[in-house]
Amino acid sequence: MKMNPRLSSLIVAFLLPLLPASTLARVSVPESRQIPIFLKILAYDRNLNQRVGERLHIGIIYSDRSHPESGDNLSNVIDALGQNQSTEIKGLPITFSVLRFSTPEAFAQRLKEGGVDIVYLTSGLRENLPDIVAVTRHLKVLSLAAEIVYLKSGVALGLHSIEGRLKIFINLKASRQEGARFSASILKLCEIVGD
Repeated sequence: MKMNPRLSSLIVAFLLPLLPASTLARVSVPESRQIPIFLKILAYDRNLNQRVGERLHIGIIYSDRSHPESGDNLSNVIDALGQNQSTEIKGLPITFSVLRFSTPEAFAQRLKEGGVDIVYLTSGLRENLPDIVAVTRHLKVLSLAAEIVYLKSGVALGLHSIEGRLKIFINLKASRQEGARFSASILKLCEIVGD
């Protein structure tokens, strides 16, 4: 029996806040798998070509390289993006940079100076999420993360494995506030969450 997609989304939206932090607070999808999936999803953003310049610049955001989980996640994302750097999204070449989050003001300045269009938030940023999300919404920079708990704090797009099945989660309100407009063809594959 196939479940109604709306009912499925409602169940996820209801249960997400109830799941234990240990289930949500880890990267459950290997970065080598995440990055190609995120890049494919970005092709469904109808506003992508209007939001970016001649290239798609992804900023990998971290706060503390010495934190074991954050450091590993950061290294793995850098490797995965490096392996996918020849990919083009809607005719746009991809470039990336690594940015340390320190203060909201410095973060906003680095995003503007670097022409960053999308940020991937690594593990270890939980306490900074309200500041990060405020900046990404203000600057219309799309936020991605593989920690599903980040979506509860306003990150726009996430991947998570639940019972061995990969799920795409989208905080629709957050994605729109960050300037993205995902097509219905990708939204029907996503679990809609958020505020």
